[in-house]
Amino acid sequence: MSIICKICNTKFANIIPWQHLKTHSISTLDYKKQYGSVYSNNTLKKLKSRIPHNKGKKITDANQLNKLRDAIK
Repeated sequence: MSIICKICNTKFANIIPWQHLKTHSISTLDYKKQYGSVYSNNTLKKLKSRIPHNKGKKITDANQLNKLRDAIK
């Protein structure tokens, strides 16, 4: 299923890219406020059904944990 830009009626496969919205001098946030989602219904369904690969898992590898802590600093 595709999505159509409600400003110019251009058809996109999955998402209206920010570069396209820029041609209308509107940000993604403003487009969402005025017209709704920039994602097609199929894309929204896929995004909602995704489960993060690391949800609820703690980092048990001490080296990896230290790398992340150092990166945050």
